[in-house]
Amino acid sequence: MLCWLFMGVYKDRKLGNHRLFVKNSPTLKFSFYAPLGESEFTLNDLDPQRSQEEVMYRKYVEEGGGYRRSIPLGW
Repeated sequence: MLCWLFMGVYKDRKLGNHRLFVKNSPTLKFSFYAPLGESEFTLNDLDPQRSQEEVMYRKYVEEGGGYRRSIPLGW
């Protein structure tokens, strides 16, 4: 169970491939994606649910350094 709290999968914002990563802090959320992708839109342009997804992606993958602690998945 503890492993689940510190592991996750994210869909790369630029390339769209999936990567397994180690989170910087525990959370029950396992799957992360960036609804904004590479667009020019901002968080204010998203509905609340997608805005929250973007915030979580930034927190755990980009700002939290998850991309540095990741390995590619074959799907």
